[in-house]
Amino acid sequence: MLWLAFVACLALTAIVMAVRLGGDLVDILIVLAVSFYVIFALSAIAYFALYGLSVLLEGRDYHKIHCDDSKHWAGMMDFMR
Repeated sequence: MLWLAFVACLALTAIVMAVRLGGDLVDILIVLAVSFYVIFALSAIAYFALYGLSVLLEGRDYHKIHCDDSKHWAGMMDFMR
């Protein structure tokens, strides 16, 4: 949830910036398209940082025993199909 809120805040920041500059819908879409790579890169960094933090807080041994990471990626691949 924290990661999703972070990504939403990044997107809303781009929208608010376009609105504050006096843009219309087309300008908002242009700003979102231009800032897409920045939003994607920051969200990927945040995802891996939060995932690493969760592994550290759980403990590596607990994570190895109770979490199967292959299921996470398999679910993502099913979602993308």
